[in-house]
Amino acid sequence: MADVSNSRLVAEGRDAVSSLNFQVGTLVLAVIYGSIVCLLPNENFFDHENYLSYAQNAWDQLVAFWTINPLVVFANEPLWLLLNSVLGLILTPEAVVRTIIFVSATSAALKILRFDRRIVVFGFFLLIMPMVIKNYLIHIRQGAALAVFLVGWFSPRRKVRWTLIACAPFIHTSFVFILLLIGITSATQRFRLGPSLRLPAFLGIGIAVGVGLGWVASLVGARQADEYSFGATGISGVGFLFWAIIFLLMSFEGKKYLKKYMFETSVVLFYLGTYFFVEVTARIFESGAVLVCLAAFNLTGWRRHAALVVLGALLAVQWVARLNQPLLGFGLA
Repeated sequence: MADVSNSRLVAEGRDAVSSLNFQVGTLVLAVIYGSIVCLLPNENFFDHENYLSYAQNAWDQLVAFWTINPLVVFANEPLWLLLNSVLGLILTPEAVVRTIIFVSATSAALKILRFDRRIVVFGFFLLIMPMVIKNYLIHIRQGAALAVFLVGWFSPRRKVRWTLIACAPFIHTSFVFILLLIGITSATQRFRLGPSLRLPAFLGIGIAVGVGLGWVASLVGARQADEYSFGATGISGVGFLFWAIIFLLMSFEGKKYLKKYMFETSVVLFYLGTYFFVEVTARIFESGAVLVCLAAFNLTGWRRHAALVVLGALLAVQWVARLNQPLLGFGLA
C-alpha cells in the first residue's frame, strides 16, 4: 500500500510540474509574441495615424457623438473611446497605441496557446495567420475587442465571461454580430432544434444581414456607414472556397460535434451567407475565426488532418499573396 501511495504522489508531483511548466511556457511565448508585434515600427502601417488621433482626441469624439444622440454613442464603440481617453491622460499617443497592442496581443495569444496542450505548435501558426496578426498591426481596435472577448469566452466564471463578452461590441462593432450568433445559438439549443434546422437558419440570417447591413448602419449613425459601400466589391472567392471546405469537414464529423460547436459552425455559415453581399463580411468573420480554427483542431481522424492541411494552405496562400505588397500588405507604399 505504501508503494502504491508513493507512486501516486510521484505521479501527481510530475503532473503538477508539467502543468506549471506549461503555464509558464505559454506565458513566456505570449509575452514574446505581444512584445514583438507592439515593438514593430508601425509608422507606415495602415490606419496608424488614425489610431494616434484616437489617443489624442477620443474624449472629444465621445462628447461630439453624445451631442448628436446617445444612440450614436453606443453605435460608435464607446468603450474604445473611453480606453483611449483614460490611457491618453498618462501616456503619449504612441505609447497608448503600443500599450493597447501589447496587452491585446499577449492576452489573445495566451488564451489560444492554453486552449489545449497539444495545440502549442498549431496555436503559433494560428497567431501568425494574416487574419489574426493584422488585428495587432492595422486593426488594433478589433484586436482589443477580440482579446476582451477571448478572455471572457474562456473564463470559468459565468459573470466574468458574459460581462466581458458583452463589452466586446462596444470596442468593435463586428462583435454585435458575434453576440447575435451566440444568442441565436442559445435560443435554438433551448428549443432543441437539430442541426438540420439550425444550420439553414444561420445561413439565411447571414444572407438577410448581408442585404440589410448598410441600411442599419446608416439608421443608427455607425461610423461604418461612411467607410464601406456594403456591396460585394473586390471579392476573389478564395476565402469562400477555403472556409466552405472547413464547414464541410465539420459537417462530416456528425451531430454530436455540431451540437458542441454550434456557435463556431454558425460563424462559418454566417460568413458564407454574407460573402457575396457585403465587403465587410471578412471583418466580421475575423472576430470569430479564432474559435472556428480551434474547433477545427478538435475534429477527429482524417477530418482533423484535412482541416489542418486546409488551414495550412490558407496560411501559405495569404502570405504568398502579400509578398510583393508594401510591408507585406499591412502598410503604405
